Amino acid sequence: MELERKSNTNHEINNPFARIDAESNKSYPALKVIAVVFQIFGWLLVIVGIINLVIYIAKEMAVLGILILAASLFIALISFAFSELISVFTDISSSAYRILKHLQYNK
Repeated sequence: MELERKSNTNHEINNPFARIDAESNKSYPALKVIAVVFQIFGWLLVIVGIINLVIYIAKEMAVLGILILAASLFIALISFAFSELISVFTDISSSAYRILKHLQYNK
């Protein structure tokens, strides 16, 4: 299947990357699960950091609560970054596979 669109000059433009191929939609379910786990872990760190801040403010140790919150936010940021990195790698792999199929198709 090929995507076609018409420009203003009525010339057809064929987009070889828009071909729907059963193999081009490679998915990596394990990596997607790991990415979701990293996101969940990051949100849990944010929540725990906020809870600790409230607890330490109630105990009149606000400085310690702020330090714990800052540390948990930093680690959560790293966790979110790993999650996005996994998504980027899977997208790169999918794009490279589509380019390879395109090059093999046009030989």
